[in-house]
Amino acid sequence: HPEMIILVRVGEFYETWGIDAVMLVEYAGLNAMGGKPRAGCPIRNIQQTLDALTAQGFTIAVYEEEDSIVARLKKRKLAQIVSPGRPIYVAHGSALSSSLYDGADFDAALPYAAVQYQNKHYRV
Repeated sequence: HPEMIILVRVGEFYETWGIDAVMLVEYAGLNAMGGKPRAGCPIRNIQQTLDALTAQGFTIAVYEEEDSIVARLKKRKLAQIVSPGRPIYVAHGSALSSSLYDGADFDAALPYAAVQYQNKHYRV
């Protein structure tokens, strides 16, 4: 999808490849890694990178590493979808400081809204 990017945690970095890497270089000001279609950012810069991408209208799927290793491969899981409407990365177990979100209730139900177009008018 042209407005979506995948970022994968690899050790102390979040990385992506191919066209997604080109988007990171173009819109987040990052450098390509090793002259290949690969780019990334250190853990400490993840929110800054996400801010730059969501400001340009991109939605990012962020994958985190799991502790388990299967057949010499580290397992990863989708931690959060970060979008222009929800740009703060708050995935549990992420590298972000938990003190930043002390007191926040992320398990609370999210509000829902609907938009209806009827008789040439919109209603929420």
